[in-house]
Amino acid sequence: LAMSFLTFVIPTRKRHRELAACVRSIAEQVGDTDTNIIILYNSDEEATVRVVDRLKEKYPFISTQSFEGEPDYTEKFKAMFLASPDSDWVWTFGDDEVLRDGAIKFIHQKLRGLSPEVSFVHIAEKLRSTGSGNTYTGRVVDLCCTFGWIEVTGFISGNITRGAKLASCVN
Repeated sequence: LAMSFLTFVIPTRKRHRELAACVRSIAEQVGDTDTNIIILYNSDEEATVRVVDRLKEKYPFISTQSFEGEPDYTEKFKAMFLASPDSDWVWTFGDDEVLRDGAIKFIHQKLRGLSPEVSFVHIAEKLRSTGSGNTYTGRVVDLCCTFGWIEVTGFISGNITRGAKLASCVN
């Protein structure tokens, strides 16, 4: 895929039904927003392969990376972090999540308004959000100490990182 402003990276394992709903919730919002989707999946899961093939056929902005056997979490997370270093922003997303309507347009506006020094954005999930609409800035380590490590970084679906910064974390 060509370089994009925003790339969703979705690792999946044995959840083809959830994956299909997840990807559709994102793909139906892409339109002309300069957004791509990368799916990381295990090639030995027949149902997942069928779902991924159908999604790629319907949505040309989807690319994939397959794994053989049972890669450990370290291998899959490394691949996820390296999946799109040329994308301005990478949104790591869980295969069992569904993106709310209007979220891509909203986040594009927010990300485009950030200064170049900002390299990490955390979006609170609907069920975990206070609904305050507040924005907090600071170093990730400081935000983790204030709000909790799991709250800030523990749920991949809430993390949006500059592509080059995310790729540099692998090493």
